[in-house]
Amino acid sequence: MVTIARVHEGFIETHQPYVFDHFVDRDRELGYVRDQVRRIREQGFTTEPLINYWGVKGIGKTWILEHVRQLYAYRPDEFLVRPTFAVIHSFAGESVLHTLVQALAYAISTQISAHLFPDEHALLNAATTSGSPEPLVAVLNTLALRFVPVILIDNAEHVAPADWQDLGHRLIEPLVIDGRVLVVIAGRRQAPRWAHFDVRSKTFPAEQTLIRSFSKDAVFNQVSHANYSFGREVVDQFFPYTAGNPQLVDAIARHLRVWSEGDANNKVDHAWIQRHRTLLIEILGTSLDRLLDQTPQRLYAYLEAVAPLRFYRLEALRKMLANSGDGAYHADGYYHQILRELDQQTEVVWWERERRAYVTSDVVRQVMSRRQLLADREGYMQRHSMALGMYRGWVNTFPQASEEFIVEILFHLTCLYLAHSNVEQLQSEVDQQLDFANQYLNLERFHILQQQLDGDREIFDLAPIQIRERIIQRLGMFISAKEQN
Repeated sequence: MVTIARVHEGFIETHQPYVFDHFVDRDRELGYVRDQVRRIREQGFTTEPLINYWGVKGIGKTWILEHVRQLYAYRPDEFLVRPTFAVIHSFAGESVLHTLVQALAYAISTQISAHLFPDEHALLNAATTSGSPEPLVAVLNTLALRFVPVILIDNAEHVAPADWQDLGHRLIEPLVIDGRVLVVIAGRRQAPRWAHFDVRSKTFPAEQTLIRSFSKDAVFNQVSHANYSFGREVVDQFFPYTAGNPQLVDAIARHLRVWSEGDANNKVDHAWIQRHRTLLIEILGTSLDRLLDQTPQRLYAYLEAVAPLRFYRLEALRKMLANSGDGAYHADGYYHQILRELDQQTEVVWWERERRAYVTSDVVRQVMSRRQLLADREGYMQRHSMALGMYRGWVNTFPQASEEFIVEILFHLTCLYLAHSNVEQLQSEVDQQLDFANQYLNLERFHILQQQLDGDREIFDLAPIQIRERIIQRLGMFISAKEQN
């Protein structure tokens, strides 16, 4: 008897509890903590005692904090000059400062009870009883002379904007002001910058702390550590539909295991994806609802319009909205207002200084895009073709300074490949674009193009391996020729 495939709601909704042995990747994020702990141990303080991890729902913020807690929890068998201890609290909409103080004080008392002096016990008891931050700050500043305290605060998006000032002024600022206590805050939005820090060297959340989606290699490691027993060829097939979001990866992997057991032809290939297309659409739709649960409904159409783009400014927004049906003329102020609303009223769009453009969370845009690929293939191809034409127009207008646009052309060609599956067509189009770059870009700009492509994990994760190798080979060949001339 063949089991009828269906969507298991619990597979999507259930947050998987942290398991130390299942933790993968995140070397960059863990490195921030490691570096600051090392500095406090070696020189007694750090100039960056406040770290802010942020990213969309399901991206792995809680797992990172739990892993940090495991790594830096006090261990009596480690004979270090300044051992660490790590305590964590996760907000869930409760009274902010009072509950946080009580939870942290109790956790510290429990973890290092045998190493507390009587006056420290008294301060922690006072903090646990009253919820007042002053005794907690006093005891942590005292403990920082013997330990490296690591304070972890999760689900910070539950802190109301009006409460941030009180939390910062009464707890965070006094803890980090001397750089001896490390505070790590995680949430779906960037933590506010406390402008009222009146010190010679202002302390702000670290800038490079956006939690990004998993690469294909990281997804393979994730399912392998979780004992799903999928080969790399299976991950190659379902990776594009995961958006590299660990929670979505787990949901699809669990469905895949169940469906394969009930499928007489359980080889996971393109045909298998098509057989389960309706169910994958439902999974991606549920995931999208979770990702956008704090986003006003009226902004959905704008997010969908720019979903094919990895970054955008006013003119790109204008073109994509026109392509999606809003062909009416609007002054620039209309589009500026849309961009401001997307930035200020959602947690999935922000201004990225490096690109000097707005970006949508890579997870959100990929889930939107892949869901459309499964549900409306022609519409998917139309949107990416529109974006492709837009970038080709700009490349033709500015051919000698077009490296940024050429990268995006290659990206959209790769996205279109997901719809047509014609490797020869993709190779021909990629070759034409690289030939164009070779003709118009000087050596310096060609080096920039090579650097941008080398760091473009998304293109290389989606493109077939032979295309990736050809891009690398031809870039190297063109650069060698330019260097000899």
